[in-house]
Amino acid sequence: MYLKKNLLGGYKEVDLKDKADLVAYDLKEDEKKDTEINKLNSLLETEQKKREEEKTILKNRIAEITKEKDQKITKLNDDLKEAKETLKKLLDKYLELKSLQEHTQFRLDRAISIQVHRANSDRGLKPKKEHHGYLVVYKENSDIIKKFSTGSGKKTTTYSKSYLIWKYTVQTPYLLELDSQIVKEYIIKDLDKLGINIYNDFSISNSESTINSILEQKNIFNFALISNNKKYWHIKFLSGKLIEF
Repeated sequence: MYLKKNLLGGYKEVDLKDKADLVAYDLKEDEKKDTEINKLNSLLETEQKKREEEKTILKNRIAEITKEKDQKITKLNDDLKEAKETLKKLLDKYLELKSLQEHTQFRLDRAISIQVHRANSDRGLKPKKEHHGYLVVYKENSDIIKKFSTGSGKKTTTYSKSYLIWKYTVQTPYLLELDSQIVKEYIIKDLDKLGINIYNDFSISNSESTINSILEQKNIFNFALISNNKKYWHIKFLSGKLIEF
């Protein structure tokens, strides 16, 4: 309510704020406002406390996540360092073994070369240092039969065809005391230098055009390494073309 001071020192109620000197409140209404204010303050305080608790929880969670992340990064770095050290050890070992293998291969190649020269000298092959060391001890012109089929299903037709081939037995320059697998590897390298290819799938080839192609080129097949108990390893094979050593 709005009050205006009169000449006698008292107050009278007026209806407009502009005319009033004082504002009077009802105590009950004022108490009600105070109660509402206290309630709002209490709610505000509770909300602020809740926000602080949530902030603390969030801060602690962030710290926990950060700690876990740092631990994982540390472990990954440790694992990476260990992996690099292991890799370096393996690489060093590989290089060591490779060097040893190359040295061993060099010594083996040198020993084999010397042995081939001696074998050539022993058999009177000249020049002993340049001769490849292969000596044909047997060759025969013969026939071989290959079966083919055309069509499919019930309409398949099978037919045979005869081919003129050469059978060879060739003495190598490698002593029987040498391991057969090592000897075979050297023989394959030697034949490759001579332009002679070993075709391993001749017996299972069922294409006439493939067979014709094999026989028309400098290919050998049915390749076998044999001992013969005659000091030197021998090889047997077939060929469609005459092979000159």
